[in-house]
Amino acid sequence: MQKNMSVQGKQINVPMAGALILFAIVAAVAVGCNKQNATKAIAPDPVTVTVQTAQDRFSIAYSLDFPAMITAGQEAKVVAKTNGTLSAADFKVGQSVSLGDHLFKIDDVNGSAPISGFSAYQIKQAQLAAQQAFTSYQMAVTSYNNLVITSAKDLKQAEIAKNQALTGKTNLSQTTADSLKSAQLAYDTAKIATEQANLAYENRKAISNKSATDTATNAGLSAKTAVDSCSSILTSLVNTLDIDRDRGGIQTYSNTLGMADPSVRLMGRAAYEAAKAAIDAYRLNPPAATPDQITSALDIASKTKALADASKKILDNTPQSAALPMTSMAGVSLNSLQSAVAGYQTQANALVTQLTNVQQGVTNTGLNNDATLDGLQKAYELAKQQERSAAQNLENLKSSIKAQIDSADFGAQAADNQYASTQSKLDTQLAVSKSQADLAGIQYQNALTALNNLVDMHESIAPISGVITKKYADNGATVSAGQVIAVIDTTDDIKIQFFIDQSHLDAVRPGLGITVKNSDGQQASGTILAVTPQADAVTKRFLVEAKTIGDAKADLTLGTIATVTLPLIKIAPQGSLLLPLSAVDIGQNGASIFVMDSEKAKKVDIKIGRIEGETAEVIVQLPEDAKIIVDGNKLVQDGDTVKVAR
Repeated sequence: MQKNMSVQGKQINVPMAGALILFAIVAAVAVGCNKQNATKAIAPDPVTVTVQTAQDRFSIAYSLDFPAMITAGQEAKVVAKTNGTLSAADFKVGQSVSLGDHLFKIDDVNGSAPISGFSAYQIKQAQLAAQQAFTSYQMAVTSYNNLVITSAKDLKQAEIAKNQALTGKTNLSQTTADSLKSAQLAYDTAKIATEQANLAYENRKAISNKSATDTATNAGLSAKTAVDSCSSILTSLVNTLDIDRDRGGIQTYSNTLGMADPSVRLMGRAAYEAAKAAIDAYRLNPPAATPDQITSALDIASKTKALADASKKILDNTPQSAALPMTSMAGVSLNSLQSAVAGYQTQANALVTQLTNVQQGVTNTGLNNDATLDGLQKAYELAKQQERSAAQNLENLKSSIKAQIDSADFGAQAADNQYASTQSKLDTQLAVSKSQADLAGIQYQNALTALNNLVDMHESIAPISGVITKKYADNGATVSAGQVIAVIDTTDDIKIQFFIDQSHLDAVRPGLGITVKNSDGQQASGTILAVTPQADAVTKRFLVEAKTIGDAKADLTLGTIATVTLPLIKIAPQGSLLLPLSAVDIGQNGASIFVMDSEKAKKVDIKIGRIEGETAEVIVQLPEDAKIIVDGNKLVQDGDTVKVAR
């Protein structure tokens, strides 16, 4: 009975064990699925950002508002021609009058009435002649002003084309000169490398059968030679760059060295003192053992290399000047100093490499000489191949540069000829148009004089058609000859006058489009007519005159204040970008921005220059196609995944 129960128990327990195993498997799978779901759930979504390329931030367009006065293009003052009492002055401010309209008369002081000395027919004919002359004069002036604007635009375009061609030629000369120097330097370096490789191979072949004593002797000689070379480099840098001084020196250009960043001079002097101290220590107490000689010489070469690198930074931060021009056919130039320092860098690098190889050779004297010779043989063959390649590249570059310079010369000469031709043609057109306007003005004055001659000196008429804007006396007032009684402004030719600061003078020129807004918020388009070349003695600002385009001038009332909006463009300084302040992060460790690099946010350290309004000059070196995050940067950290907003 007990046995059956045991058997029976086993029959029952087997399926229970299988169920437990099945449950464990299901639970494990469920846990695994939950882990996968949990991992997917916590993966952050990419942050949506807005980007702009570095090229887009080289310049920004913005606008400035200036208060302006609406004035008349033509204004006439009506004066008393004799002494007496003003009468018949029934006109009012704001009243429209036509040329020849009667304005007032002046009674004699004794009360006698003026004697009329003209006929209505003569007056009518004289008024018609004066009106026609005035219309012709206005048309001539308008034509001249329009020609001034269009001429300025045409001449500016020709000047821009000429400057662009000249700049392209200059830039090409500079870039090709640098490229040619680089190619020549690469070739010279390849020749030196070939010679050094050959020398190393021959030396190794000669000493392969010598003893460790010979190896030590040659190694010591190499160390001494390297120290002498480093000493020569040191002396040359002291003589040409005054590297042993913080300021001043024996050279005329000493005070300009490293002017852009004074700290580089301190770094250079520190590097000089370190190299000099190492050389002096070597000369004062030369190491006895060969390994120690090599170690000391390698230290001297490394410090000499650091000095050459520091000298390059000094020259990189040195501006050209009269004492130290960029290039010079005779005498010292910035380019020649940079080339010399580049040679010292190459020489120092070669010394470091050579001493390192010597040190390795002393350490590994027991290595297989055949293997070493085989490696040196291959290095020599490679150096010869590189030398041939560098020579071919140099010749190809010379041919290409000559073709480019010839093309740039032709383009610059053509643009200069076009500018001269345009200027001559426009000067002639302006002179003719100005003469026509002056002649029309003289004819108008003659016609007006003829009209006034028909009128008794006690009578006064309107010299132009327009609106009465000022009235200085009323009926019954005693007036004197020459006293201004009224002012008439034309309404069909208005001007907008405003003042600008000197900082905006270069950006404002005739022909520049503007927007004018009156007190009711109505807008009109306009254009700049002229900018005074001399500032106001009191305000130190420059007067600008503009006019409206089309019929929008009807919405502008004489004597009222309007708002002029100027569209301007700000160019970033060299090596800087113009970014909104919101795109810049400022923390305890400095300022930074984020760029988008392969769908990742990358933090870039920057320096902040001048800040104007909501825009900052950011000093940073980035490729033109670098994508700068300008919106959403506050939501990302370095390395976060980002995507561009659509």
